[in-house]
This record gives sequence, structure tokens and C-alpha cells, in this order.
Amino acid sequence: LVVAGGAAVAAVSALILGLCVLHLRGTYFAILTFGISELLKNLIMYIEKSEFGTVGRLMMGAPSLPVIYWTVLALAVLAAVMYWLVARSDFGAALRAIGSDEGRASTLGLNVRNAKIAGFCLSAFIPGAIGAAMSVRWTYIEPQIVFNPFIVFQTVLVATIGGPTRLAGPILGAVVFGLLQETLRLNFANYYLILLGVLLILSVLYVPNGLVSLFNSNRPGTFKRARTKHV
Repeated sequence: LVVAGGAAVAAVSALILGLCVLHLRGTYFAILTFGISELLKNLIMYIEKSEFGTVGRLMMGAPSLPVIYWTVLALAVLAAVMYWLVARSDFGAALRAIGSDEGRASTLGLNVRNAKIAGFCLSAFIPGAIGAAMSVRWTYIEPQIVFNPFIVFQTVLVATIGGPTRLAGPILGAVVFGLLQETLRLNFANYYLILLGVLLILSVLYVPNGLVSLFNSNRPGTFKRARTKHV
């Protein structure tokens, strides 16, 4: 029930936020969404301090680690299935068209606003469920943890490393990123964030379509063409 509630709250929040900000693009969209995130964080901190005299919550009565593990794994499988279904649907084709050229998609008759809002809500559903499941794993949560900008950076990095346009891309990116992050954290504790930033830059420059694109390079020159297309 908690996991389902987290997914529902995230989807409804995305609906409300999408109605407010999805008419914006580019830098304006990024700035406004980040600003709203900071607003929510400080609002929650203010309410907790003024009403409860403390910030943060202890999660009591957490389930066992195997239960948490299988719950998160089931959500990961659900996310992959949702990706597969959406990618092969008319809705997925509409989202790809909007991503390629929003103006042309609108001209061709797509309801761009509704499609973007639906995609926004769908993309918030699984993270909301994961957040609810992982909160009991952490046993303690507070606004600074929940609204940590580095979580967003991690998500972008995982998709960039693996490749955001193929189902195997984010899965491969998550495995590589997870192993790399722990290795850098253990061996270069003071520099690992800088190294992750450098990794993101190198990924964008030299493997713009992600690691999964390297497995599709059956002919010489494919890597070069992918890079030229990205530029």
C-alpha cells in the first residue's frame, strides 16, 4: 500500500506540475522545475520545523531486506515492461515525434500538451514507487535527502551512459554506473563527483547514443556517423 501510494502521489504531483510548466521549453523548463523542487523542499522543512519542531522522519517497522530487494526488483521489471509497451504503442510514437520536432508534431494534429502531460505522469509513477520502497531501506528520510539534486544528475548519467533510446540502454547504464560509482567512491572519495562529471562529458562527446549503440556497430564508420548526427 505504501509503494502504491508513493506511485500515485508522484503521478498526481507530476500532473499538477505538468499543467503548470510543460508549456515551457529548454532552459526555462529546467530552471522552473528546479525552482519548484527547491520550493517544495523548503516548504516541507518550514512546516516540519514550525508544526513538529524537527526535520526528518524515522521509518519504524521496516520489512526485511529480502522483501525490499524483491520489491525494488519487481518495480524495475515493471518499468522495463512499461517502456517496452509504450515504445510499441501509438502513444510512444507520439512522444518520439514530439521529441524530434514538437512544432511539426503539433502541425500534424497531435495533442502535444496532453501527450507531454501523460508522459510526465508516467515517468513519475515508477520513481514514486521506488522512493516509497527505498525510504524504509534508509530508515531515516528528510527533505535534504529526498530533494537531492545529485539524484537527478545520477538519472541523467545512467541514461546517457547506457543510451536512452533503447530498452537495454538504461539497464546497462545502471549496472555500469553502479559499479563505477562504488569503485570511485571507495578509491577516490574526495574526487569521485568530479570524475563522474568528467564521465558524463566524455559520454556525451564520444558515445552520444550510449554504450548500447556500440553493440550495433556492425560496420566500420557507424561510430563516426552516430557522433556526426549528434553534433
